[in-house]
Amino acid sequence: MLGAAGTALYLMGSQPGAAGVVQQVQPVTLVYPFFALWLAVMYVARRQWRAVCPQRLSEFTAARWGLFLVPLLVVVINLFSQRPALPQSVAHLISLIALAGLVGFVEEGLYWGLFMKWLLPRGVMTAVLVSSVAFALTHALNLLGGQSVAATAMQIVFSLLFGTVAALLRLRAGSLLPLMLWHATFDLVSFLGTARHENPRVVGFEHRCIGYLRRGAVL
Repeated sequence: MLGAAGTALYLMGSQPGAAGVVQQVQPVTLVYPFFALWLAVMYVARRQWRAVCPQRLSEFTAARWGLFLVPLLVVVINLFSQRPALPQSVAHLISLIALAGLVGFVEEGLYWGLFMKWLLPRGVMTAVLVSSVAFALTHALNLLGGQSVAATAMQIVFSLLFGTVAALLRLRAGSLLPLMLWHATFDLVSFLGTARHENPRVVGFEHRCIGYLRRGAVL
């Protein structure tokens, strides 16, 4: 779906007079709400949540929480590198939190929720590698949003490392919730770092989302 959306937008942009339309949307903002709805149906109506998230947070021991010290360190490093600042309005902050939550829910729920569940019968190594590589290669679609080849390549490499850690944590921890929170927090820090250069009074939410995605802020 992401590939189809990106290709369609790319082709639209090549048509005379179509640039204004393409600038209003990007593959992620166009498709992720549908992925979120589909995941909600799978987890609630199809009762898949317990299969992909068998471990309740209330059952977590100190040792299990300790597994997330490395992800926490990644967020701290991102915090210092991005030097984020709070937006000038509460509405802007809420919009960024919602966007980060959407990405965290969809990507963790899809790649290390359902994909891992479907791939595990083929072996742990296969499940980790395939889900992580698929997650990393998805970021190649940022090329269609105008991102440079060099920046996209770096993002793919980082996403592969991020995905491998997420896959291993999902197996060891047995819960997607901390991973969703980690992913959303990482992206939110990146968004707030980008927001330092934006004026929410003159830049619309839709255009800001496009800017964040083009800068590779979203994992």
